[in-house]
Parts: sequence; structure tokens; C-alpha cells
Amino acid sequence: MLGDDFSCLGLRRGAVLAVKQYRVNNVRFRAVGIFESALHVPDDDGIGQYLVERISERTQCDVDLPARIKADFKSYLAANRPTKGNKTKQSDKEKKRKASRGDISENATPVKDADPVADAAAIAAEMGELKRKISVGLEQLIDDRCRLIELQNTHFSEDECAAAALDSLLYHHDGRPGFFHLNRCHGFFTVDDLKSGLVTDDDWEDAPQIKQQCADQLFYLHKKYNTWTPDRADVYDMRSLSHKKKMARAAQNLVDVFRGEQCIMGEEIQDLLSCYAVAAAGASDWAKQSLVCGSFKAAFKIMGIEIDAESLANGCPSLGTIANWEFRLAAGSLASVIHDIKVDAERLKKVDMPLHISLITDHGNRKGVDHLVKVIMWSSIDAKGNRVIRRFNLDIDAGEHTAVGAAEAIKKSLSVLGLEEERDNLRFSHLHGDRGGGGAVQSIFPELQSLEVLHILATWTNCMLHALQKALETASIRTFGKQGMGHKNCFQLCYLAIMLLVTVKKKGGRELLNHYYAKTIEKLMQSDEWQRVGGKSFAIALERFMEDIEEFEDLCDDSIENLIESLESPANLMQPNFGRWGTVSAAAKVVLQNWTQIYFMAETIKKAEKSESYLYKISNSLLELMTAKAYPQQENPTHYISLLFFSAFCQCFFDRHMEWFKRNDPVFGEGSYGQISRLVPEHLHLLLEQFRLLTTDNAWQLLPDFKPFVNAVNGLRELGKDTKGGKEFYVTTTANFFVHFEKCFATQIEQWKKPKVTWMAVAGHPMIVKWLMRKIANDESAPTDLEVPMHHHYMGVGSAPPMVNVRDAVEYITAEQGKEMFEQPFIQEFITELALIADGDGTIDSLDPSTWQGHNLSRLQEGIWNYIAPNSTHQQAAENLVQTANHLAKTNHGEARRTAGAMNHCLFARDFNRWAVGKLRRRKKREIERRREANNEAGVMDDDDVRGDKVRRPEGKQKLKMFIQYSDGILKSITVAKKTLTTARVREIYNNMRTNKHKSSAVVTEEKKTLFNAALQKKLNPKEGKYLNDLTPFINGTVVLSYLNGVNGGRPYLLAELDFRDEKKWRDLTDAQKSSMTDKELRYFLRGLERSRLDSEEGIQHEKDESVTAIKPLSPEMQEWLEEHQVRIMNEKNNK
Repeated sequence: MLGDDFSCLGLRRGAVLAVKQYRVNNVRFRAVGIFESALHVPDDDGIGQYLVERISERTQCDVDLPARIKADFKSYLAANRPTKGNKTKQSDKEKKRKASRGDISENATPVKDADPVADAAAIAAEMGELKRKISVGLEQLIDDRCRLIELQNTHFSEDECAAAALDSLLYHHDGRPGFFHLNRCHGFFTVDDLKSGLVTDDDWEDAPQIKQQCADQLFYLHKKYNTWTPDRADVYDMRSLSHKKKMARAAQNLVDVFRGEQCIMGEEIQDLLSCYAVAAAGASDWAKQSLVCGSFKAAFKIMGIEIDAESLANGCPSLGTIANWEFRLAAGSLASVIHDIKVDAERLKKVDMPLHISLITDHGNRKGVDHLVKVIMWSSIDAKGNRVIRRFNLDIDAGEHTAVGAAEAIKKSLSVLGLEEERDNLRFSHLHGDRGGGGAVQSIFPELQSLEVLHILATWTNCMLHALQKALETASIRTFGKQGMGHKNCFQLCYLAIMLLVTVKKKGGRELLNHYYAKTIEKLMQSDEWQRVGGKSFAIALERFMEDIEEFEDLCDDSIENLIESLESPANLMQPNFGRWGTVSAAAKVVLQNWTQIYFMAETIKKAEKSESYLYKISNSLLELMTAKAYPQQENPTHYISLLFFSAFCQCFFDRHMEWFKRNDPVFGEGSYGQISRLVPEHLHLLLEQFRLLTTDNAWQLLPDFKPFVNAVNGLRELGKDTKGGKEFYVTTTANFFVHFEKCFATQIEQWKKPKVTWMAVAGHPMIVKWLMRKIANDESAPTDLEVPMHHHYMGVGSAPPMVNVRDAVEYITAEQGKEMFEQPFIQEFITELALIADGDGTIDSLDPSTWQGHNLSRLQEGIWNYIAPNSTHQQAAENLVQTANHLAKTNHGEARRTAGAMNHCLFARDFNRWAVGKLRRRKKREIERRREANNEAGVMDDDDVRGDKVRRPEGKQKLKMFIQYSDGILKSITVAKKTLTTARVREIYNNMRTNKHKSSAVVTEEKKTLFNAALQKKLNPKEGKYLNDLTPFINGTVVLSYLNGVNGGRPYLLAELDFRDEKKWRDLTDAQKSSMTDKELRYFLRGLERSRLDSEEGIQHEKDESVTAIKPLSPEMQEWLEEHQVRIMNEKNNK
């Protein structure tokens, strides 16, 4: 290493080099300093004199500048000095450019041709200007020369001189070696001298001794920078060198992590890896560990760093460490929630409001594992100052199925927040859940109030999605029957049809299903027989299929063969179940649209599959239902007609309202999924009004959606009774359907009609709010003809907003309980602001400041966000967490781990999806606004554009990019939140997260232990054992007759067993009769012989042959078969 004294500038023709010598570790080195001057100097004597003066001044010794150097300078000046003939006028820009790089002063005057023999007075006059123009290179030359003189005055031993080869310089130029004696140039030489010193390869090989002596002094011309560098060295500019040092330090930091015997990754890396592992919620810890190890292994490979397997394994997290990391991230998430709740409580305290928190609970059971989910919600302000609704999963435990046990579990989970000190600023004011089961919301609510968890003025609501679905399920079952094995109705037909498609897909993937689907269509289009069968069996379905094909042909300019190949089977199939929202109506739609294809596909599968296969059995049962008719001449199957009615009702009414209850609040934004309670009272009036219009005077029969059903019913005969499946049947069943739906739905929404809930309507439609307040305050009714469009209640994309009569809406909401509604705490607290809305001119929207007409309604706006916005309409958030807990339970994770995983999933998966979709929607809206502005389009944006219904969740690289941005922000907020809490508090949260001590299941476990320990002290009362009269067939050395079939190759052994027994009944049969008997007949014959044997040997009288299910092998052939096959058959039975 030559140190900082080594300096090298670019080489050009006429440049002068200075040789430096200095001592490092008792070894003397030479380096080459390069001087290049672009200055206009007066003459060679002047520059030479200047050099002599400066060097003498520095070294305090006389210096005689060699004449050779003077001549070189004179040649250099002659070659670079401008002449009168080639002078060009420089622009101001060029002068500034040269001045900035030190070539010439901006105000300098071009130098005239100088006379080499000018008198000393002229030279002295220009020396001052010359000194100002001296470049860094010239100063370096002086420094190099001074250093050279100092070194020459130093005395060295002869051994040192010989070892360092002080008189030689080796170099390379353009691939050729050079050799130069320094004592020939007195320390200075030109590039021409270096070129003259270049030798041929032969000369170089002849001087091995010199080469060896001067190995450490070998210099190369660095082509990129045009500089001379010593051997085994390179040249970098400072910026590049700093970057490389930084990268080297980064690589070293990574290597240092894997130098120890255990994982030493920092907390930031722990949280980072844990949040990215949330996407693998159902994966095992070993899978996560492998992904971490593989990622680091790939990073080392890319960097070209070798690392052994042991070091890599030691540096990666262990299985226990991965679990602790998840607990740590969940604890950080909970700490962040605690911090945010405190901040929001302090914010609302300034306006004299407590922070209202709403609860959602759901007690689900998935595959035998109970999951009691508790979610909290409250209104907050995000980092950008926007109002948002926050939700967080507090806990997931087994809980109890009783209301008291569930309430105790909720109380324990809330205690983890540790917000006792903030109790005056907090209020748990709302509970939301399902009406059914042991954890029903109406049962838990009073228990939570008695435990002082919920405020005394709190209220509860039930899930509207459950309410609608329950009404549909009740009406459907009481009209058409239950779904399930042994039931023959349209819903079981849907189940079998979907299962047929799903099973084919499982057998051969999407490719096999598409092949079946396309080939079925191809055959159907080419076969007159199939079309004749279809027209006779299901005329409407076949007509619909042919219309779809014709429409598809019109849209595509391609051959019929390519069209058929491009057709794909239905996708995203879900098994229809009334317990799953929307699955039955979706399945009915698929079956109706593909009725013809499914029918002929089932017929073909039945012929292709063996009778024992599952596909055969499904196809057989499905075809039985698809062909069921009330009488032979019926054009359309009975269950097909039933599905037409059910699907039409769902499409024109049920699905639209179901989707509305799933939407975000149009004002609260994308984070308000399921938080539209303020709009529910007025929407229930709209829903019931539309239902009455649908059913009054059978108006539904005139709707386009019901036209296929009406036509099918009109083609039926009247069979005299409404139970025979004729026209009378559907007249009765449709009326019953509507009656049951309305009755059940009315029961489900009872709570939503009570004043403790309907008061939230004061945050609804501004015109309804205006007259609602007048009604409950002064008993003043709205005009009878006042109708308003309900913009927030659109029924389908692109549809016009429905119109509602204001008087009817207000009468429905108050329901003669206006006085009780007026006394509700929220209305009394904000009565002043609400009075302004009621008495104001025109319409005032409390959530739109542009309509406030100069009034200050900001406190009312804050109250709506705080009191009403967190109240849920449905419990889909809790349902999603139950599914997440089920995935986590598959990896044998306990309650504590499931809770941590669900917390992380709630924050880094569910909330991310809402954040990402919201961001994409805002981006789309800005793009639409810019496009309209560019096209000078007037008017307000369409509802479809504002809602952004076409925006889907991000996928691929876009999703990954957005998740990186989102997770970085969340992790940063967690870090900030932890700093606001004490270290002891953070540690307490972490420790509580890792155990079940704060869960209700821990209490139940201790109670069970206590009862068991007490039972151990009781006197033992053993019962007398029962002796077995019979053992299982295989243990008892018998063969189950059902296994003796053609699949297991049992026929030869059946014949051998019958021959061995040599009974008279068998001997009396001829060989032809024996050969013609089927396997089933042979088994039945053998069963009768076995029954006779048991009756005679064991004294047990069997009433009939069917009571004998197994035989004891008597023939050697049958005994051999039993020995070979019983293990395999038992395994197959267990697997089933």
C-alpha cells in the first residue's frame, strides 16, 4: 500500500512526470507523479526559473534545473501556444467553462507570442500573473521535486539500495513492458522518454534479474482513467470508492450474522420476516424456516459469497424462534392499538366526548375446534389526517358455548388492553353478532352489562347478512324441502351438479373439465339425437343453450371447431350451502345456465365410469333429479322449474340487497366495510317496500327475470291437487315462499326497529333526517308527495337510485315510538345541531360541510364518526378471522399461537387489502377526473366511476410493491407505539401473548383439573366386564362377503369355497348354471350355506340369510386369499 502520498494525473503528449521516493516499513518505493499544464506561460526560462526558486525555497538547497527540462518546456510551449493565424474568438460560455476547470481565468487576456530572449524586466512583470495561473498539477510537481531532493539527501545502506533497485523503473504501456534508469533524468522525464524505454518481449525475457528486483515497482497504464498505477492496485474516483466501501460493509454485516452459533438477527429484521410470513398463515414453521434459509442462501449466491451449511443453519431462526417472532410482532401490533386508542381518546377529550368502541363476536366451530373471536372497532385519524374506522382482533380462544362463559371470555380479552386508567375517556357502547348458537348476541349482551364491560346505555344489533340469509333459507326449505342425502329437490340437484364438476376437476384438473365440457357441446351441436332428447326432456333449457351458442358465434369470427375449443367450463365453483352466504343462488345460476351441458355430460360420464366409482354414483343421482317430472308429457323437469323461480327471486331482489349490506359507507370510505348502520333503518324501509311491490297482486309475474318461470308454469297441466307437481303446485308454493320469507325476515330485524337502534337514522339521508327530527320533536309529518332519490341505496351497477317517499320512510323508522327515540342520549347530546338541520331552509347534510349554510356542525360530524360509524351491520370481519383460526389450527398451533397469527393476519392481510383497493380506487378516480378535464366533459362523475366497482385487489408485482410500502408504514408505527410505552409494559404484553393464562380456556382447564383430582379421591366402583360373543371379521379369521367381488378377484375363491363345502344344493346345479351365476348370486348362495353352518355349530338361530355378513374360510384357496388380502382390505377401509 503506497499511502496518500501517491498521486497520479492523466498522461498526454508533452506531459512531464516526477518520480517520488519514500520509505514504508524500511523499504523504499518509487511512485510517478504526473504534471500536465495547459497554461499559457511566457517562456521556458520563466517557468524554469520559477521552478528553481520554489524548489530551493522548500528544500534550502541549490538546485540546477537540467537544460533538458528547459528544452522540453520550450518544445511544449511551441506546440501549445496559439498563433495569430489560428486564433479564434472565444464565446463567453467557453471562457466560463475554461475558468471553472482552471485552464484560464475568466477575465484573462490572450497571451501574445513571447520572445524567448525577452529582457528580465518583462519576465518579472508577468510573474505575478503566472503564479495566479499555476495549476494543482504544477504545485504537485514542485512537491514531488522537493520530496525527491529530500530522499536523495537521505543515506541508505547498500543492501537496501540493492533490494529496492533504486535506479530503475518498470512499467507497461499498450501491453508492452518498459525499463527506465532514473539516474539518467535527475528525477524528471517525459512520455517520450517512457516510449523510448519500451522493449521487445525478447529483451524483457533477457532481463529476469531486473524484473525480479523491480517487481514491486512495476506500474501499468490504467486504460479507463489513463493513469499509471502500481502492480496489484487499481484506480477509483472517490464516489465510486465510497460506494464500494459501503457495499463491502453491507456484505460484511450479512456475513457477521451467520458467524455465531445461533440466530442473532435484530428486532427490526425479526418483525420484517414475521410480517412477510403472514401470507403463509396455514404453513408449518418448518416451511417458514426453509423459506428464510433459502432466501439467505440465494442472497449469498448472488453476492458470490461462500457459506457452509452449518453456519447458514446456525444463523437462521429455529422453530421456537419463529414462534417467538410471531408473538413479538403480535405484541407490537397490540401495543400499536393501545397507543392509537389512547391518542384518539385524548383527541376526543378536547371536545368533551368519550371514545366509543364497538365489539363484534362470533363463536364458530371448524372441524371440531371452537373459535371465539372478539373484534374491536373505533373511529380514528390516520397519518395523513383522514378519518378512518379501525378494527383489531383482540383474541381467539375456545371459550364456552354458554352466554355467561362467552361474556367472561370477552372480559378477560379486554383486560389485556390495560385501559383501566382511561376508563373515563372510553366507552364500550355497542355489541354486534349473530342471533343463533350459545354465543348469541342477545344472550351475551345482558351478561356483559352485568360484568360492567358494556356501558349501561350500550345497545346491540344482529348481523343483517344472517338475517337475509335466514329468511331465504327458511322460505326455501319450507317451500321446496331440505338439501341433503335422501332429499329429492332442486337444492339437492344443485349440490350434485356442482359436485360433479368439482369431482371431474379434482380427477384431472381444469384441463379435463374443459375437455369434457367442450366435447359435450361439440357432440350436442352435431347430434340430432341429443337435440331431440333435449327438446323432449327440457325444452326451455335447450332453447337457451342454442341461443347462447348463436350469440357466441356472432361475437367471434372463427370456425365452429375453434369456437368449441375456446369454450370453458364454469369456474370458481363452490358447494351450495345455505350456511354460506350467496352460494346457493350462485350455484342455481350456474346450473340453469349450463343445464343442457351438465345433463349430457352426466350421461356420458355414467357410460364411461364403472358402477362403483364416485363419479358414476353422482351422475346417476343427478340424472334422476334432472329428469323428474309430474307426468310423462311435461316439457320441462319439475326441479328445473323450481330453480327458475328461486334464481329469479335472488336475481331481482335478494342478491341486490345482500350486496348492498356488504358495501362500504359511501361517505366513510373503503375502510367502512360493514359499517353502514346509519343507513340501515331507511334501507329496511326501502327493502320492505320493494318486497311489497313485488308480491302485491303477483306483480312479480310481470318482471323480465320471472318470465322463463312463468312460461314454464303456463305450459303445465292442472292435476287437481297442489301436491302433484302441476300448475297448482307452483301457484301454492310461490305464495308460501313469499309468506315465509316476509315472516322470517320480520323476526330477524326486530332489534333494528327499536328506538335504541333506529336513532342512528339521524345520520342518514338529509331530507329524511330533517323530517325525522320534526316528527319526533314536534310530531310534524312530511308532505305526502315528497319523494327523494336514495343515492346511497342504488340497486346494481349502472342502475338509477331508487325513489322513496319521505313521509312513509319517517313513519316506518319511528313506528309510533318517536318519543322514545327523541330521548336517546345521542339525540339529546346533539339536539342543538339537529334542530338546525330540522329548522333550516333546504337540505343540510351533517357529513357535508358545503351544505351547512354557515352553521358549525363539526361537533355533530365528530359525534357521528365516534358514536355511529364503528357500529357494524354484519360480522363478516369476525367470520374471516374464524376461517383464519381454522387455517392456523391445521398446523397444530394452540390458542396463544392462533391468537397471535390472527392478530398479525388482521393487520397485515385484511387491512392491507382494504388499503390497497382504496388506493387503487383513488388513483382511478384521479385518472377519470384528469381525462374528463382534458376532454372538457361537464357534469358530476357517474356513480360507477366514483365507486370504482371495477377495481380489483392488486396481484403479482403490483401487490408485492404495495405490500412493501404498506408493511414499512405499519412496522414504523409499531416502533413509534412501543416507544410511548414503558419497557415493562411492552414485556408484559409479550409475555401475556405467549400464554393462555389470560384466556377463559385456562379457567376451564383448571376447573377440569380440580374436578378430576377430586374424583381421584373417591372410592373406585368397577363394573363387571362383558364377554365378547363375536369379534370383528378379520380378527376372528373370517371374510366379509362384500369383499368377495370382481374388483378384488373373488370369483375363483367363491367357486372353490362352494366346491369344498360340497353341499347338496350346490352339487345339484349343473356347470352351466354355476357359470351363469353372477358374483352377487354366488355370494348369496354362500351366505345361505354359512348360515346353516352357524346354526348347527354355534346353536345360534339366524332369522334370515342377510344377518350373515361374513364367512369362515374352509377351503385352502379361500384361506390363502384371506391371508393375502386382509391387510390390504383393512387399510383401504381405514383410509375411507
